[in-house]
Amino acid sequence: MRARNYIDRALASISPLIRKVESAGAESAFPTEGAFAEQYLKTYRPHDAQVSLANAMVTNRFVVVVAGRRSGKTYGGGREFLKRIVRDFNAARDRGEVWTPPATISKETKPHLWYWCVAPTYALGIYQRREIFEVLGGVDSPLILRYSSSENALWLRGGILIEFKTADNPLRLVGSGLHGAWLDEAARIKAATWEDNLRPALSDRLGWSLFTTTPLGKNWVYQDLWDVEREGFANVHFRTVDNTSLPHLVKEVEEARGTLSRAVFKRNYEASFDAFEGKIFESYLDDATHVVRSLPVIYRRFAGIDWGHSNPGSQIEIGLSVDGYLYAYREDYVRELPLTPPPNSLGVDAWTNRFQAARDRGVDHAWADPSEPSNIILCRQRKLDVRRADNSVNPGIDLLATLLKPVMRADGVLRPTLYIHESCENLRRELASYRWDDKTGKPVKQDDHSVDALRYGVYTEAKKNRLFVTKEIADKLGFDAFELAA
Repeated sequence: MRARNYIDRALASISPLIRKVESAGAESAFPTEGAFAEQYLKTYRPHDAQVSLANAMVTNRFVVVVAGRRSGKTYGGGREFLKRIVRDFNAARDRGEVWTPPATISKETKPHLWYWCVAPTYALGIYQRREIFEVLGGVDSPLILRYSSSENALWLRGGILIEFKTADNPLRLVGSGLHGAWLDEAARIKAATWEDNLRPALSDRLGWSLFTTTPLGKNWVYQDLWDVEREGFANVHFRTVDNTSLPHLVKEVEEARGTLSRAVFKRNYEASFDAFEGKIFESYLDDATHVVRSLPVIYRRFAGIDWGHSNPGSQIEIGLSVDGYLYAYREDYVRELPLTPPPNSLGVDAWTNRFQAARDRGVDHAWADPSEPSNIILCRQRKLDVRRADNSVNPGIDLLATLLKPVMRADGVLRPTLYIHESCENLRRELASYRWDDKTGKPVKQDDHSVDALRYGVYTEAKKNRLFVTKEIADKLGFDAFELAA
């Protein structure tokens, strides 16, 4: 709820977009394609890849845009989505279909044309709303009959209903008879949500769909939409450098190439499905590049925890040095260790004993796997500062990969930001062997307990406290204000 309130305030600051508009007895007229372009798309100067998108939207039912960051995919997607709706309306008018507006538009009003904008989460869906309202000119646009932020429903003249949906609860995606849909960041939406909820909603009217996304490996977007040759399907590829409206991106891309890991760069800037293949931490070398025998002065200590029983559990202690480098310097890696010692027992090992020992060594707090909330509660009852970690897998991996990549420092020496102490043998082994599943684009779930613990600690500490992550790195990795507020 706090994130939603934050986003609503952010939208309100952009323009008067979130003001509720009621309009009764509205006209059914809607502009022609030419008139709409002349009045509402005057400033739209599509780059070559966006022109390809525009052409694909004319003749294809399913159009997939796979794009790099800052490439203009959502900007172009919003405009082509609205252009397609205008085209639909004019085609219906040419067939003699007319919508008679009711005295008052309500939730029960049946639309003439019905569309969904779908995003993985409410926070990500804000970008779709922003682009649509920017084109229309805000809530005071003469094309808008009514907008309800509580209902997430936008009514346009002519009986056009655009609803804003999120895919985090597929059970809410109930409907049929859609004329079209726009799925933004489609790769973050589950395949079952498309197959079981969204695709059937388009079937009655043979509705169309626009997909815009940054790739996340060869998941369902690649397998079911991109790597197919079927009538009515079209693919459009945007790289970041294709966005010629922002000339400075050429330099930005080259800087990112030298800063980010290869996989993160290929995904975020080249929109490559092949980014998630092979070794995950390509830059990690189990030698003096990353492995240290001694520690500098550490001024802040925290930990990451991955619970385990039949599988090993792991606690990684992490330190931040006074000159801004991270050190994973101690590892607890144990199988079948109980969380707490049995009652009235002395000298019996348990995870809470080890967490207490870490605190005695100066660890201020620990970020733990959130999948076992009862474990976290029990630790806190014992006065151990164990907190719920952020388990965002790909963003966490992106950050670790970036911190492990050696970059040129001011003294002319290539150095990573994250080092591993030689005593952390299991962590070193896992960093060297951690791999992508080439088919799913997800990490192979094997020998990842210390890596997960490290990810929980480093990613959550960076996100919550903004330590050891510069604004430039945060921008390249996609740490935007909405994600941080969540």
